[in-house]
Amino acid sequence: MRNDDEPTFSRALGANIKARRQQLGLTQDQVAAVLRRVGLDVSRSWIAALERGSGRTLDLGEVALICIALESDLSILLAGSGHVRVSDSATVAIEKIREVLEAGPGALDDDDLDVPITRETV
Repeated sequence: MRNDDEPTFSRALGANIKARRQQLGLTQDQVAAVLRRVGLDVSRSWIAALERGSGRTLDLGEVALICIALESDLSILLAGSGHVRVSDSATVAIEKIREVLEAGPGALDDDDLDVPITRETV
């Protein structure tokens, strides 16, 4: 069930990207310039939308380039605690998302989501 009080995953990620950018003393224009140098053709307004969590969904390659541009690892961009909406029907603790990305898929089970995970035999 969707809980509008919980931020979306994109919003939580965006807030962490903004915090890291500010920690490094960089402007949005500077981050966009670094991203362009490493192969991601983006603008300052794209960075602003990303930080608000209102931009399009990122692919893993783009996340990796953002980590490079912000001299960061993924755990910094997934900092924080509490649940985030990962779909219209599910939320999960951001700590669990970090665990899954660090430890692999066995770190997440049915009890971690607010909806059951259905695994069908293929």
